[in-house]
Amino acid sequence: MKIAIFTDVYTNGAGGIPVSIAREKRTLEAEGHLVYVFTPGVKKFREKNVFRVPSVKITRANGVPFPAPASIIVRFVLKNYPEVAKFDVIHTHWEAGCSIAGLKLGKKLGIPTVQTMHGREDSGIIASFHLGLRCLIAEVLTEVHRSAVPHRVKVKRGQGKHAKTFPQAKMWELMVAQANFADAVVCPSEHFSRKLKAYGVSRPCYVVPNGVEAELLKRVAKLRHFSPENEPLRIIFSARVAREKRLLTLLSALSMLSPDQKYELEVYGRGNELLKARQFAKIKRLKVKFYGNARRETILKALDGAHLSATVSYDYDTQGYTILEAVASGCPVLLSDPDLMESVPEGGGLVAKDASAEALAREIRRVFEEPERIEKMSRKIAHGRPEISETKQAERLVKIFRDLQA
Repeated sequence: MKIAIFTDVYTNGAGGIPVSIAREKRTLEAEGHLVYVFTPGVKKFREKNVFRVPSVKITRANGVPFPAPASIIVRFVLKNYPEVAKFDVIHTHWEAGCSIAGLKLGKKLGIPTVQTMHGREDSGIIASFHLGLRCLIAEVLTEVHRSAVPHRVKVKRGQGKHAKTFPQAKMWELMVAQANFADAVVCPSEHFSRKLKAYGVSRPCYVVPNGVEAELLKRVAKLRHFSPENEPLRIIFSARVAREKRLLTLLSALSMLSPDQKYELEVYGRGNELLKARQFAKIKRLKVKFYGNARRETILKALDGAHLSATVSYDYDTQGYTILEAVASGCPVLLSDPDLMESVPEGGGLVAKDASAEALAREIRRVFEEPERIEKMSRKIAHGRPEISETKQAERLVKIFRDLQA
């Protein structure tokens, strides 16, 4: 197949979403498909068939520039890459100028379009902006989006538990409009798909989880054992050290353990709460080591020697790439959000009863009280690893693409 990917962030951005898009391209190419990627950038990309679209010089917080308006990008692609008119499908990611351009181009050329909805923009705006700015930013983003994409479904404040505030409602309206502008929608998880449908997405919605590369799954998943009388409980946290990732909640939980419950927490990542987390750990005299940003190989090696991988965000992540890496490594997971258990083989993790630090602390204490649970979870993880292969996920995508052509 000939597939054109339009994405507002690619390998020049941080996080699991850019990684998943890059791996989609690589896996599809390995299966013999031709893939073009169109994305904003500061300069030309060296990677084959990755093309920089017109971009604004102003960059976002993650260093990725804003794309030019969709109409400019459409003209640019038609002029410089006219062969796209004969492509089989357009796959768009995110909800800004470049992805909108992909959807508009599909309509103009009569090419089927598929929109992947990656993240919870309603939670993102709460995490990214202070209270005073949220309403303004939400209003501006929605109006700019509405100028390019029809907003036929209106979401009102108080409409369901995820749109309690004006900014949250606006973000759901934007997400729904983007999804309904495509011919089909892809989500990384069932729970996110249900939420989108509840707020008005009417297009066919398919669940295609993110996956990990086959090379990672070829590594032997080490069976874990835990002997609290002989060793500390080793926990890995690998994510942005930002409010939405809730490292401070995990640190609070660890501070509630009794002195005889020995543990070691390794934190990989940086973010706007790193200083606060360091200060809290120092004041509470917690057994925590902060490593900052690290190479993936370093994190995978740390996971190989860990008993638990902690992903404690709540009502924010739609899947969580750190969970997939833990599963691929054979490491049991510790979660706060029950929705995220979708990505974990049955019996392969612990989930707190609620979002509180106290609930997390209870789950960690259970490991000390029943240390054999680590081995049991480790066996369950090892058994379910093949299900997260990115090759399987790419095959699901191609089937969706082909069905749209039929």
